[in-house]
Amino acid sequence: MNSSAIQGICCILLKKGIFFLILASLAASSEASLPFSELMRARIEQMRSSGAANIDGRQIIAINLIADAYIRNSFQPIWGNQHNIKQLVALIQTATDEGLNREDYLYSFITAKLAMDTDSTIDEVDRELLLSDMFFRLAYHYHYGKTNPKRLSRSWNFSQIGSNIEPVSLLLKASQSSNIKETLQQLLPAMPHYTALRKALKQYRNIKTNGGWAAIPAGPLLKRGLSSERVPWLRNRLKITGELAQESMTSTDSFSTEIEQAVIRFQQRHGLEDDGIVGPETLAAMNVPIESRIDQLRANMERLRWVSQYLPQNYILVDIAGFRVKLFLDGRNTWTTRAVVGTPYRKTPVFRSLMTYLVLNPSWTVPPTILKEDLLPKLRKDRSVLREKRLSIIDNAANEIDPETFDWSSVTIKNFNFYLRQKPGPSNALGRIKFMFPNNYSVYLHDTPSKNLFEASQRAFSSGCIRIEDPLKLAEMLLQSNKGWDRNRLEQEINSGQTRTVNLNRPIPVLLMYFTAEAEEDNLIQFRKDLYQRDASIIIALNQPLSQIAVIDMPVWH
Repeated sequence: MNSSAIQGICCILLKKGIFFLILASLAASSEASLPFSELMRARIEQMRSSGAANIDGRQIIAINLIADAYIRNSFQPIWGNQHNIKQLVALIQTATDEGLNREDYLYSFITAKLAMDTDSTIDEVDRELLLSDMFFRLAYHYHYGKTNPKRLSRSWNFSQIGSNIEPVSLLLKASQSSNIKETLQQLLPAMPHYTALRKALKQYRNIKTNGGWAAIPAGPLLKRGLSSERVPWLRNRLKITGELAQESMTSTDSFSTEIEQAVIRFQQRHGLEDDGIVGPETLAAMNVPIESRIDQLRANMERLRWVSQYLPQNYILVDIAGFRVKLFLDGRNTWTTRAVVGTPYRKTPVFRSLMTYLVLNPSWTVPPTILKEDLLPKLRKDRSVLREKRLSIIDNAANEIDPETFDWSSVTIKNFNFYLRQKPGPSNALGRIKFMFPNNYSVYLHDTPSKNLFEASQRAFSSGCIRIEDPLKLAEMLLQSNKGWDRNRLEQEINSGQTRTVNLNRPIPVLLMYFTAEAEEDNLIQFRKDLYQRDASIIIALNQPLSQIAVIDMPVWH
């Protein structure tokens, strides 16, 4: 091809390019000349037909909600009131106070967009769409949390029910009454514990701003009466988080009674043995970086957002990481007992169920996991385990089988088509009472003959079930609506040795939850060890930029 031909083609392309630019310019000019309502209608129709929309490359997520809002508002502006805009932008700016990320709500982009000096109808429509999308994002995250718990836990079955929030009406009413801030803040968990976590988040971020805390050097145990060059490090660490008063002495290496009491307070706040001695576990807890404590607070604020909006008035809460079982009546924590939960290898799952009955003097059928991993390997070596643990072999017809008929050396989980069952009695693995609620994990609350385990500070010893320290008290409280059942009746029935099922006249929800930071009644934050390593996935999800996946993660509203 010669040079003149090439020049001709370039000329044609150039002319076509100019032509298309002219067409685009005319289209934009035509759009700009449309009144707001017509341009908004066209944008809504385009968004709905394509299922996608963006403004300068920033994705609009709540497409259907936005469309419904402007249709109901006759395609008129929703954000014509500057006071409303300022309220929304201020809430986005302070989203970090809730452990959220302000850039999930396009804070930098929106502030720049609002600062533009333009009267363009196109820009006005863009601003309307952006502000409405941010309202819905923030409202949803306040009310239900940013992250989807179903994506983080296969056992999660808490349904998002009980909320009467209708988001489009929420936006329209808030905009008309100019109470954007109040409307959105009312969607946050109305719980003292959440408020305390938010306050602690601010406190720990201030600590970080001021330099955080230095790790205390490793070394021998630190305890009262000893002197060590590490004591000033310890004293400074305890002052930073308030276990030791700021006016405490600073010029001595001596481990005083004052420091011992401060260490005890620290240990109690972190679920450690409160002996006042700085050993390996206490030192490790003190040396957790400030950033990790901030993340811990954020993760647990998110957990509260998942459930707080539809908690029942009466329920049992199994606080897995806190090793506690709590009974809530009329929304108040009326009773608490210590608990033993699953080991890190046999984690207690997180789920919700309904307790409908309890069993006195229960037998114990060995669960499949324990049978496979614990008992069968032992029985292949020594069948006296059956006698020691008072276990019987039961077939599918409920007949007891003679253990002498088995060649134990060849028994496997695949060819052992029987059950191992422990008869009722004081040494039964379930103790003298169990509390039943249907679930797929063979998990329930029960008594235990191993009472000494409740004295441990870290009580992760079970195979997944929850052992409770005072099961009779729990049974007594749950049976208050069952006529004729009191503590004496319970004890008489148990002492009879007969297995008996007692249905609850008032079944009660059971919530198995996992909190590694919570507030006690005095609003003092308690940190717990993340024994199942469940915080990290929440923090990763909270830190990830919001994307189109958020449409899928808005199951209630979208």
